Amino acid sequence: MKRCLCVMLAAMIVLSGCQKGSEVPKDGTKVMEETERREKEEESLEEEDSEKEETDAGDGEEASKDAGLPEGAEAPEPINLDISAEYDSVWEEGSLMIQASSSNLYVIGERYEAFQAVLDEYNANNWREVQELYQEYLPQAREQYAQTGYAEYEIARLITLDRADTRIVSFTNGEETYLGGAHGSHYLKGVNFDPISGQQLSLKDVAQDYDQLYEFTKAYLEKEYSADAFFPDYQDTLHDMFYGEGEGVSPLEWSMDTKNLIFYFNQYVLGPYSSGAFLVEVPLKGDVQLVKTEYVYDIEGRMEEVYQGEEVFLDLKGDGQAEPFSYVVQANDAEFSSLITIRWGQQNVEKELYGWIMQAYLVQRPDGKAWFYVETQEENDWRSIHVFDLNPGAAVYVDSTPNFIGDQLAADPENFTLLTRMNLLGTYHGFRRYHVGDNGMPEPIENVYTILNYDRGWGRYAITSKVDLTVQMYADGGMRRNEEILPAGTRFYPCRTDGSSFVEMELEDGRKCDILLEMEDYFSKINGMDEWDCFDGLAYAG
Repeated sequence: MKRCLCVMLAAMIVLSGCQKGSEVPKDGTKVMEETERREKEEESLEEEDSEKEETDAGDGEEASKDAGLPEGAEAPEPINLDISAEYDSVWEEGSLMIQASSSNLYVIGERYEAFQAVLDEYNANNWREVQELYQEYLPQAREQYAQTGYAEYEIARLITLDRADTRIVSFTNGEETYLGGAHGSHYLKGVNFDPISGQQLSLKDVAQDYDQLYEFTKAYLEKEYSADAFFPDYQDTLHDMFYGEGEGVSPLEWSMDTKNLIFYFNQYVLGPYSSGAFLVEVPLKGDVQLVKTEYVYDIEGRMEEVYQGEEVFLDLKGDGQAEPFSYVVQANDAEFSSLITIRWGQQNVEKELYGWIMQAYLVQRPDGKAWFYVETQEENDWRSIHVFDLNPGAAVYVDSTPNFIGDQLAADPENFTLLTRMNLLGTYHGFRRYHVGDNGMPEPIENVYTILNYDRGWGRYAITSKVDLTVQMYADGGMRRNEEILPAGTRFYPCRTDGSSFVEMELEDGRKCDILLEMEDYFSKINGMDEWDCFDGLAYAG
């Protein structure tokens, strides 16, 4: 279930020396055409949403039953979250002595400001605790390095999202440490928030029947693990974790995805180090309802991460006859490529992909058709998804797309987020939501990308106008655009874009506007002027 945390850090390099081209007429015609085009697109999307709402309403009670929700309830709305990280380290003569890192979790977009304030506090406390441990062991690492020439101490907090919607934001925060000695340690902590109130949720907040939940957990452990894996008194420890209070009682660590409530019993809690950790998965839907129905809803289809060497089973025909699926990867350092062997049913298929394979997902639509998504990392942290069709009975390569999942939560083939590297008035990442198309390729269900531009500790990305600039200022809550000239020296913060014709900007006073542009080769023109003549601070990654 754990996914490796890959932090997106792009070095921003300012480029210069762009040639001027022929000027575009400044009669406002192109501005009006672009505004009309965008208004038509928005009207089209509103009509589609309206039709969908009418269809959903027509389904009535049956739709609620199909979704596994109480009558009249709606499925929760996804919340977009991003993971970044903070680092600190000491190196000696090119060798790492000690390193500390901690994940930060951010809400993407303008909603849930109160929840973001709670996350800001959580992020700060997380990093403070890592820093305290880092400072405590820094002298020991220096002493060990002076004596042996080797230390490589590490303290890391790694957040992995399990679920993020308007009902619950649930994730694990895993601490990986090596502080000298024979081996490192690992501790997994479950963290659960109500994103509307910002309150942290306890197990009793989500349990429908707390006592039955305890009985299920006890029976699950007895069934799935051998008796000699536990301490002799582990059942007393388990009971105390559910019902005990005060010092010395280990906390119940849990998280929730869309299918299960998961308990994590770390090493030394219920058994010796040699037994490792214990995992209990409680279905959200079962013969006995153990979790409150407000947290239960069905995702039609399947989208789950698959790990190298792991065997999973896939039923394409819907007849209950599932066949094994797995893959292995062989890296070629000399060629900067990866040879992936996909084992599906009775067939083995090999494909060489450029770059390193970072993660892979098994994707199955509600109609039963299935594909395999393989995410690669290439030069300059560029990422792509390669799509394999599994429906012919063997894996057949389809195509690639310059989008990627990264640390985003991907669980629903009908609604998932992909990131895209954008080069429009600077380099940054944008995201929008997709679904799996008929040929297996991701197809957007949104026209506009939201730009990842928030303060991760080094400030939001901004550009400053060199000249008076004509923009389309938002009016009537964003429903209308008025042409306005903003003076030189105005700072602009990118918020959204369609990737080709406009960038929505936020001003320092909170107002918003669109800058309309025309792409020419790699760079763009604004009101007939080269972007380099319009702005200071343009930063492009190499």
